Amino acid sequence: MELTLKKNKIPFFKKKADASTNHEETMEMIVPDSLPDIREVLDTDGTAVLRSKECDNGKMIVTGFVRANVVYVPDGGGISRGLSTQIPFTVTLDAPDVDCDSRILANSELSGIEARALNSRKLAIRAFLNVGASAYGESEFSRSPAPDEIPEDLELLTETCELNPVVDVSEKAFTISDEIPLPPGKPPISLIIKSNAALVADEFRVAGSKLILKGTANIVIVYASMGIAELSSAILSLPFSEVLDLSDSDGAENKTFDVTLTATSLYVQENGGDTATSVSIEISALAQAVVCKRFEASYIADAYSTSCEASCRTEESSVSSLESEQTFKETVRETLPTAVNPRSVICVRVFPNGIVRAADGYGAAFKVTVTYCSDDGQTLTTGGKLNAFFAYPDLPGIDDIRASATFGEPFAAPVAGGIEVRVPVELHTRIFRSIRVSPVYSVSLDEKQLTDYTQLPSLVLHRVTTDDTLWELAKRYNSTRELIREANELDSDSAVCGRMLIISKKRPSIK
Repeated sequence: MELTLKKNKIPFFKKKADASTNHEETMEMIVPDSLPDIREVLDTDGTAVLRSKECDNGKMIVTGFVRANVVYVPDGGGISRGLSTQIPFTVTLDAPDVDCDSRILANSELSGIEARALNSRKLAIRAFLNVGASAYGESEFSRSPAPDEIPEDLELLTETCELNPVVDVSEKAFTISDEIPLPPGKPPISLIIKSNAALVADEFRVAGSKLILKGTANIVIVYASMGIAELSSAILSLPFSEVLDLSDSDGAENKTFDVTLTATSLYVQENGGDTATSVSIEISALAQAVVCKRFEASYIADAYSTSCEASCRTEESSVSSLESEQTFKETVRETLPTAVNPRSVICVRVFPNGIVRAADGYGAAFKVTVTYCSDDGQTLTTGGKLNAFFAYPDLPGIDDIRASATFGEPFAAPVAGGIEVRVPVELHTRIFRSIRVSPVYSVSLDEKQLTDYTQLPSLVLHRVTTDDTLWELAKRYNSTRELIREANELDSDSAVCGRMLIISKKRPSIK
């Protein structure tokens, strides 16, 4: 007799590729006729913008551009000027297992940018990026729960495993725009010299099948003000809220979210001519979410018959499951040397330079550039490479761990001999474990091979070792767990090690 068990399939997403690379793009730029000649390049800044992501013939292709800003001192002196341009990039990442149905998440991050004057009317710009992409494909976990009706002499072992796989990979394109006034006390704007933007996710909330995301766009502008020789800066914050559709309507208590926010365009413009007191901002962005869901799955792990020969057919399933998350915080302090005595800081910029896994932790490297005004009225720039180290004592035993770093608002102030900078850094880690189970999906009962009870003792005395379980003892001696518990007055299966148990065989029902 063949007992075929009904399969329940639990859908999830399996990671098929995860790759990143450091990429460099160069571009030459001609100074427009409306601007003066270049005497000296003062500073270079930018924002990495994502344009598209796709898969093709085992490759993930990410395209975008760097919105570059070059600040220079004009020939003949006077107020610093700004130049803007777009530097396109295309990055191809190998991913043999991806196909046209894969869902791709991508991100591009500016890790540095520099410019030099080739002559008084021409610049060479180099942009350094870290570009990464992950691909997910639909998969399923098959299990066979216990049927409503089973043969009287068939014993089933049901086990439960806790899973926390990726159950949703979704994205939402959106645009945020507004007119933002300058902070109190800031002089009016006559000309924006440079700007950059960063998107931060502040809060997640689930309502039915919707993920409500709240965040903030932080925009930094450096500008000139009429009648003031020194450049000014302002940090502008623009809150936003967006809704992403999820695949199910379960609540948030059993879900975790990993959301990446990436700009896809950026527009910043002063309002009001030479004495603007507000800025028009429009940012197009992409929210990419990976959702994990924690639940318990029960399945039949083994079966035997007390009356005849039985054999089980199994099917192995493997699920990558989020085991834990941790966030580490550190503030890096450093004094950057300056060529002359600094009077005031105009702006600070942090460029992430990647995460390095060591034997005992992670290092998050980054570059800091500071634009400042000297005592003699010069606008100058200094910078340095810094590193935040996060000790992780259990790291050697972890294979699948995904780490990312975020940087808070940096602080900089003039001190003796240079500029002191303080940069808050957070390292976020997500540990995944591969959970493998082999559920039984079919049981064959050979009723022609009946158990010969005349050769079995009615009672057996067995001293339990650490390797014994009640299921194994019952299966070995043609008994059941219920009979063993009843004969030995057991309340649980765990408190039996070292005990002498009475094991009685089960009486046959098939003659």
